Amino acid sequence: MTGRPEKASLAFPDETLVERLAQPAVLTAWLAQIENAPPTRAQDPTLARRRAGLLRALGRLEDAARAYAELKTVEGDRLAALLTGTATGTAEETGPTRFVRLKGVLSAAEQQRLWNRVEADDARFDQARIGQTDKARLNPDRRRSATLADDAPVREWFLPRIEELIERERVLERLCMAPFPVAMRELQITRHLDGGFYRMHRDTGLPGDPAASRILTYVYYFHRTPRRFSGGDLLMFDHGPDGRRAETLEFTRFHPEHDTLMFFPSHRLHAVAPVTLDGDDPSDARWTVNGWLHTS
Repeated sequence: MTGRPEKASLAFPDETLVERLAQPAVLTAWLAQIENAPPTRAQDPTLARRRAGLLRALGRLEDAARAYAELKTVEGDRLAALLTGTATGTAEETGPTRFVRLKGVLSAAEQQRLWNRVEADDARFDQARIGQTDKARLNPDRRRSATLADDAPVREWFLPRIEELIERERVLERLCMAPFPVAMRELQITRHLDGGFYRMHRDTGLPGDPAASRILTYVYYFHRTPRRFSGGDLLMFDHGPDGRRAETLEFTRFHPEHDTLMFFPSHRLHAVAPVTLDGDDPSDARWTVNGWLHTS
């Protein structure tokens, strides 16, 4: 019997308990339980904080910011400011990751220039690997995507735009990062097709690895409109005091909105949730231009 191939689910293969609990359907069910709680529990501060966290984990960031502000606590005000991009002062190493999110980054002509390039160079995309240099290896259990590394025609105009935005939008100040000498700039174009994902990871490496000096990550999202895939959310996991994922599963979800640019510190834990394409056209994929600035 012939027909269309079975589409990928929105779950990681052989998913862990953490990955299962991070699925939107599970989070939505928990949120419904809280919002349907008896009136006698409606003012429970523990439930109110949990509700705010679930909204954040579902990517409903404006609702989450309001819910955190309504807690009327120092922590609630801090998290509300973080989600609205108005956080000031020292960035805490524990808890949620600070980020800068910009919308409407490229003109229509620049977007078309990018599309012309990726559609012309389809054969040059390589399966993404884990690790650096001669240690890099394929690991489809951890990462499934394709990349076009250091593409010169895109690099020559895109990287200056990134550095212009870092300056104009006060990105380092908003991330509470000190200015640093830029020793190297990386750029790649990444394509996530049906079933693509990247499990929890950092963008930095061990001392001595080429990635060890990465300090600032940028990710520019673009896709066909209307969007023809599901999933592909960026999950930024809260950190515990030891720099690992916090013991309680808390994270911020970002939907991959077209013509949106993200900045965040490269050492913070994050993941790309599984992608499901509506059809079979590779151009309908989840696309990014992403990379890293290194310090000396």
